[in-house]
Amino acid sequence: MSITEAALLRTESQNTIEPRQKPGFLFVLPWSLEHVGGVNEVVKGLFREMQRHGAHKPLLMVQSWEHSLMEEREVQGRHTIFYRVRPPWITSSRWRSLIGFLLSWPRSFWALRRLLIRHHVRTVNAHFPSLEVLQFLALKRLGAFDGKLILSFHGLDVRAAEKATGFERTLWRYLLRGSDAIVTCSNSLKEQVLAFAPDCRHKVTTIHNGFDSESFNEAKSDPFTLEPELLQSNFILSIGTFEDKKGQDVLINAFASILANVPDIILVIIGCSGPARPGLEGLIKDLHLEGRVRLFQDLPHTHIAAFLEKAVLFCLPSRAEPFGIVLLEAGAFEVAVIASDVGGVPEIIKHGIHGRLIKAGDPVALAAEMINLLNDPAERQRLGANLRQRVIENFTWVRAFGEYSQLFAPSYEVVEWTDVAETDYLAQADLSSTYDDKR
Repeated sequence: MSITEAALLRTESQNTIEPRQKPGFLFVLPWSLEHVGGVNEVVKGLFREMQRHGAHKPLLMVQSWEHSLMEEREVQGRHTIFYRVRPPWITSSRWRSLIGFLLSWPRSFWALRRLLIRHHVRTVNAHFPSLEVLQFLALKRLGAFDGKLILSFHGLDVRAAEKATGFERTLWRYLLRGSDAIVTCSNSLKEQVLAFAPDCRHKVTTIHNGFDSESFNEAKSDPFTLEPELLQSNFILSIGTFEDKKGQDVLINAFASILANVPDIILVIIGCSGPARPGLEGLIKDLHLEGRVRLFQDLPHTHIAAFLEKAVLFCLPSRAEPFGIVLLEAGAFEVAVIASDVGGVPEIIKHGIHGRLIKAGDPVALAAEMINLLNDPAERQRLGANLRQRVIENFTWVRAFGEYSQLFAPSYEVVEWTDVAETDYLAQADLSSTYDDKR
């Protein structure tokens, strides 16, 4: 055989080889993406960017207690795995939970190992991590998984670790120390993590969340419309789970005090179901604000755009706020913002430039800022425009995924990342056609 023939044969052989399987990236969540919430929006944004980038195969695992046997199916374009992953320790049941874990561990070990091999998973990224994630760390320790384990904290998950005592606290520290990287959504939350595990400083990094312009553009085609009363009225908007830390009681008290100065205004609060709602309803009744304060619960995220498009002012009077992804959504619609100076909020908003910041739990200060901005349309427009520009330049999922890729890509290949400016579709997004109507 000639050299030329040998070369041709080798080329044909190479051309018949099937393309190498994409490395898998497994997102792990303690709940379904069907629920409304900031953590879910983070996972959706990162998942979509990974799909768009194309170098990795994203998968989602939902820790479902109903699925003792692993189930895989497509859910809204995402390959989703449902499986019961047991934690080694639950304080309320103590030894019973440990025995249950040990009895189920062999089957769980092989099920997870087969999953990781089947999908060529090179990175496991647990969002809102819990002690269930220790099962993936165990796979690493036993040599059954040689990829990376990344923990992404969002707020209350850190609090769960801080509150843990005894053996449970030891397990939390072991999980953090055994991970390859720890991500927090704000520098403020990073300091909380480091206070709990100071020896993990070398592996903790802050990656700010982004704004999902694509889903909001899709929401514009949603048939949902505001009811006539809201379409014909000016209203202040607030969005957050009905829980004490969101400070909705502070907002309602502040709102009651401004009605003498700004009589033609309504307050709209949208939230996920939570323990604070009955108390808020009682406060509204006590202040005789029925009809002036509207509560909406568990709305689909696609409906939020309609409220942001019409709101004249957005308020987030939280007592604690790890990041505040809803502030990015308000900024994308050029809605002027008043927010508490807590947690990660100052990392988004600089007082007097992108919005107004107040001390948490201060209804008097909140009321004063509300009156000032409601009576000054030009200032509202300036702050809203500045915040939108800040979101465009600093808070996109393109940028967030680029920063995440620096944590996991070196484990198997170098990911080439294009200039954010070239892929920043938020700058061109037409999110609202009614800016002038709300000013």
